[in-house]
Amino acid sequence: MTRFLDGPEVIQRTTLNLQRSPLYLRVVININTAAVDALDQLDDEPGEKEAIHVYRRIGPANRYFVDYRDKRGRRCGETFSAAVYRFYEPQPPAAIAYDREAWQRWAAEQPQGEASENEIQQATIDAATGARADERGLRLVSPLFARTGAEGGRPLAMQAVPPRGPAEAHGLDRVD
Repeated sequence: MTRFLDGPEVIQRTTLNLQRSPLYLRVVININTAAVDALDQLDDEPGEKEAIHVYRRIGPANRYFVDYRDKRGRRCGETFSAAVYRFYEPQPPAAIAYDREAWQRWAAEQPQGEASENEIQQATIDAATGARADERGLRLVSPLFARTGAEGGRPLAMQAVPPRGPAEAHGLDRVD
């Protein structure tokens, strides 16, 4: 099962069963139906009415096998790939994202290393708390996870917290 930690909300709510988990993945949303699909196969091409969003895999991809019986009672099985993806910034130009050959060249030119353990842990925390990075690279914690203020129980404003280490080391106030 392939999960998406950020990007458009409709993609975040989607889990896909993919045959491959490339490092860079094009995920499409059908403009008419809001259906989500991934262009994971080497010969996949986007449709005319599909918006493309590029994701980068964090951590290694895993494989799993699903064993089941079809409607006639015959035993069947399929192998899928499992991975976790983050929205990639900056997104490539549309001319590259919509053209399969240009996409494959672009993906080969991008950094190919795996995400570090810290990046994977931070991505997991961000997904659980709804945090996101601002333009300075600081994490913005969702007000749903901040304590409410004394006056009327209103949530505190979005507060910046550092991506790693204690907040005090970065000269920021802690979110208690």
